[in-house]
Amino acid sequence: EPLTCLRAGILQQALCLLDCEEPLRQGRHAGKFADVLSWLGATAVPHVVSWLGLQHRPLAKPAESRADMLRRQSESPRVRLAAKAALGDKGGPSVTRVEELAQLRSSLARDAATAALEERPALEGFRHEASAKLRELQKQAESKHVRYAIARALRQK
Repeated sequence: EPLTCLRAGILQQALCLLDCEEPLRQGRHAGKFADVLSWLGATAVPHVVSWLGLQHRPLAKPAESRADMLRRQSESPRVRLAAKAALGDKGGPSVTRVEELAQLRSSLARDAATAALEERPALEGFRHEASAKLRELQKQAESKHVRYAIARALRQK
């Protein structure tokens, strides 16, 4: 279907803009990016939530400004919640961060199960990145509570 192909192409460009070092335009153009994500609809949500969840913590300045924009302007509760979590994380291994990554992994598994065939590899890739982040945190964790939370999260499918 042509509209599906158009949305897939625009989604890839939107995700590239999220990773861009340049700040998004302010003023009357500030809401345009959120409007594009809104037009993309539910298809964009797992990708944007993954982008937010997989960012290094604490967020770098460009990522912080995009996360703040998504927190304020996104129509999706999942995106707003992921942005709030990313903005509130000051870095380092924590049970909260482990739970965030574990929830991301499980939601991506559900999303991949219901996604269009062409979307599944990207969602599975994000899921593998979340697992890698958990293993990375496992190497850094000193607290027994964090290590236990990571072990529990990695046991889940």
